[in-house]
Amino acid sequence: MWIIYGEGNVRAYLASSEVSVRDTSIDSVQEKTCMHNLSWIVSLSLTLATLSAFPYGQSSPPRPKADVLARGKYIVDRVSMCGDCHTPRGEKGEPVAEKYLQGADLGVEPTIPIPGFARVAPDITAKALTRWSAEDLAKAFEVGKRPNGEPFRPPMPGYRMDRKDAEAVAVYLKSLEPGSSK
Repeated sequence: MWIIYGEGNVRAYLASSEVSVRDTSIDSVQEKTCMHNLSWIVSLSLTLATLSAFPYGQSSPPRPKADVLARGKYIVDRVSMCGDCHTPRGEKGEPVAEKYLQGADLGVEPTIPIPGFARVAPDITAKALTRWSAEDLAKAFEVGKRPNGEPFRPPMPGYRMDRKDAEAVAVYLKSLEPGSSK
């Protein structure tokens, strides 16, 4: 479709465009105007195509793994206090940092018999959790049961974490190498 300009508009266009003074025929002006309009349409189309590639309503990008690890570490160390049972203690009762979450004798027994009571908290570093996927761990912390449906052995609590917290703890535990306390 050709856009028809009045004489004043054509002169204004010629004065502000790349059209040379010698090339002032109406055909030349119409051709350049058409090219100008096409470039604008192509530019708009590319912009819209780029914007449509992003999900509507997504307010922020997915969290990087470092954030998930930090969240998992915080929950393990400050909320669930996993190290209280799963990290061995030294002679003065302090946690042995080199054996962070590598399992420990609890040093306590129930006053009345409790079926399945675990006297030793297991190693929960990545090396010991090879049979557990991160998904299995997250689900266990979310529903409070092992993948086979059995509850954790006492005194391990049956956690009911929300999905994000459970996933963060699972990712963090699966990232731990024995002796590290990232």
